[in-house]
Amino acid sequence: MSGFKAPALESILADALSKIRIPTFVATYPGPSRIRFANPALATALACRVEDLVDRPLEDVFSGAKFCGNTWLHIEEAFKDNQSFSLLEHLDKDDELHAAREILIAPIAVSSGTTGHMVGTVRDITESLRHRHVMDDAHRRLGIYLDIARISLWQTDLIAQKTHYDDLFFQFLGYEPGEIEPDWPWWIDNVDPTYQSIVSMRLRDAVEGFKSVFEVEYPIRGKDGSWVWVWSRGKVVARDENGQATRLYGVLINTTAYHEQTASQARSEQVIKMLVGGGTVALWHRDLGTGEMQIDSHYFKMLGFDVDQVPDRAVWWHKHLGPAQSETVIRRIDDYLYGEVPGVVVELRVVDSAGNDRWMLMRGETVSRSETGRPTQIAGLFQDITDLKRAQERLVESEDHMRRVLNAVPDIIAEIDTLGALRYVNHASAWLAEEKKSSANIFDWIPADAAKTVSDSLAMVRATGKMTSTEAQFVDPGKELRKFALRMMPLPPKDGDERFLCVATDLTEQIAATQAAALSEQRMRWLWDNVPDIVAHLDLDGRVIYINKVLTGFTVDDVIGTKAEDWFPAKAVHAHRKAMDDAKRTGIVQQFETWFEKDVEKRIWFNIRMIPLLADGEVAGFLSITADITTTKEAELARRRYEGQLRQQQKLESIGVLAAGVAHEINNPIQGIMNMAELMLMMTEDEQLKSNAGSIVRECQRVATIVRNMLTFSRQGAQEFIQADLRKMIDETLSLVKILIKRDNVELRTELPDELPPVVCRPQQVQQVLMNLITNARDAVNSRFGDSRDVKRVVLVVKLAASGESENEDLVSLEVTDNGVGIKKDALHHIFDPFYTTKGEAGTGLGLAISHGIARDHGGRLVCKSSPGMFTTFTLELPLAGPAKSQLQRTRTAI
Repeated sequence: MSGFKAPALESILADALSKIRIPTFVATYPGPSRIRFANPALATALACRVEDLVDRPLEDVFSGAKFCGNTWLHIEEAFKDNQSFSLLEHLDKDDELHAAREILIAPIAVSSGTTGHMVGTVRDITESLRHRHVMDDAHRRLGIYLDIARISLWQTDLIAQKTHYDDLFFQFLGYEPGEIEPDWPWWIDNVDPTYQSIVSMRLRDAVEGFKSVFEVEYPIRGKDGSWVWVWSRGKVVARDENGQATRLYGVLINTTAYHEQTASQARSEQVIKMLVGGGTVALWHRDLGTGEMQIDSHYFKMLGFDVDQVPDRAVWWHKHLGPAQSETVIRRIDDYLYGEVPGVVVELRVVDSAGNDRWMLMRGETVSRSETGRPTQIAGLFQDITDLKRAQERLVESEDHMRRVLNAVPDIIAEIDTLGALRYVNHASAWLAEEKKSSANIFDWIPADAAKTVSDSLAMVRATGKMTSTEAQFVDPGKELRKFALRMMPLPPKDGDERFLCVATDLTEQIAATQAAALSEQRMRWLWDNVPDIVAHLDLDGRVIYINKVLTGFTVDDVIGTKAEDWFPAKAVHAHRKAMDDAKRTGIVQQFETWFEKDVEKRIWFNIRMIPLLADGEVAGFLSITADITTTKEAELARRRYEGQLRQQQKLESIGVLAAGVAHEINNPIQGIMNMAELMLMMTEDEQLKSNAGSIVRECQRVATIVRNMLTFSRQGAQEFIQADLRKMIDETLSLVKILIKRDNVELRTELPDELPPVVCRPQQVQQVLMNLITNARDAVNSRFGDSRDVKRVVLVVKLAASGESENEDLVSLEVTDNGVGIKKDALHHIFDPFYTTKGEAGTGLGLAISHGIARDHGGRLVCKSSPGMFTTFTLELPLAGPAKSQLQRTRTAI
């Protein structure tokens, strides 16, 4: 064998293997083991070609083979002992044995004693394994049957004359194991005396060899006194050298239930006879030897005929059936007797006594046979199936109606098999089978990229037996790609083949409509959400169904579901209800205005339009549009206040003109009086008269000064900046207000430096600011103290200081402080706003606004500090250099 590797020997070996009919191969070793030669028989067994096997690993060819319960890797361990071994390959399918092969492998030793090749044969052992499985299964089932049958075992020692029973025997009788000793005296006392002699005789026949087995059934008394039927069977299993029986083995079965069932069956048969006599079933019997036919009288009663008027029932019956149906009955009986059908089954159409058609189902089987097994008698029954046949006819009508309904459905309804072949289509889906009627398939109309989704859905239906839903695309006859909602569900198998119902709803137009509706809704929602007004949909009770936005501090969820009027101020609830009622009654848009208080001194105005929404000509709800008109209202109110201010200004201007005229008129008489008084001073020597004339001159000069200051204040002088005497401007202003201050018992104090530098300003505007601050202080103390004699104090303080913004810029500040009512903290932010006033109708709201603007134009500022109920201080700061000086320089240069 050492020359095995030579080419000539390989050729001889390959030729020899090809002539062997047993599947054989030669493989190399050591591993991995590969096939070197294989004969055609092996290729046939493996359903491949010889060249496909050469040089392939053994574990690849025999993938299911197992070696001693392990894998191919253990072949090396088996080869160490140079011993043959076998492998078993199982080819299972669906968890059942499909095929099995036994692979016998033997090593081929070379001269050196090492193993270089192995030879193997393959044997099909499928049938032997199947037989072995059948035998194993039979043994297993036999064990189960014996366990279920509850068979008790017993053995008798004839020498010792004792019988031993297992525990099951005592259970049959209701005793605990070992509770009694079933010896011969006990047996005599408890076995039914009628059967004692029979049991003794059967036992003697078996012991003496007259019978091969001992078999007898008898009743024995249980623990509760009832009779228990047992069937006992035994056999002699040992004899002595003289042939005398020494030991018996046997089994014992409780047959009480069988006897009770037999009795019950007898009672049931009696009940059946009673039922046959009054139901829809009648019996028949035929003797095959004589051909005699016997029919139960109830058959004729079911058809409404008088039995006494039918002397020969069989002849009458055949005549009543007619030749065609009689021949059919005889043919069915012959088919049964020749073994072509398992029983006699035939449906007969007969006419009852009233002339109505009725259906009878005739069934029958063999009830008696001869010694050779040939049927001698058959019997059966007639069953009235008229109601069943009529139900079937109604079912056919219902199916026809259902088919017409399915054809009227716009959805595609089709019945397909597991491969998608069409077995039924309704009219809506007829185009699926229009072009390929011979081999129409649902997948012919589905694009390739969508076919997998439908195929997976069909597989899911097969696996789960439940309906699945998916979306699929179909190509219609116009080659247009359309989208469908596809539902598939299992149907009962037909002719052994699986069937499935497909319902496809065309979604193309619906998707397009949905997309258009979504786009329209998106546009509408965009318009709805971006409308600056508050838009709400109300029902007839005024409850908010939807709203696009709400006031700050609330959310949409807070408002939806509530009544709109709950969010209105109490004063506007009546107007809201009236607008709803009028809109519902007239169908015309209604509107009203209302306002909300944002804070104590701020109102938000709204215009509410109530639009009735109609449905079928009736008002079904309202569209409420709330527009913020606060700006418009404030502008209107400002316009009215401005008009009032203009009128007041015109009055003041008129008063100024009048005052100027009056001053001129007063000035002339005063000048005359003062001249006359001066003449008196010059002409008289009387001291008293001189004193009086001097007083007249001084008072006239004071009146003249007042008149002159009034003329100066009311005169519209130049509006450019000039260098003015600050002390003079203060004195002229105080001369105008002292009379008012004194009349109201207000103490006016001034604190002025000895030297006041000139200020570059517009003098009249500075006087206007100073007069406004002093008159406001007078009003504040009057508001606090009224006409009382409490100290009413207004203090004017003038200071020279450096600006907080620039240390190089000098300022002069005029502080006006009063001990009046003070200003509330929330009002301090608005006192310089135009038309803002805390004096009610008495104020114009322009004084401080104009004063603040004058201070800003002069490069200074006007600030306020106040403590309610204690004091208020207004400070006017004016620069001594800066913008005013520059303006003065520009003015002089221009001149």
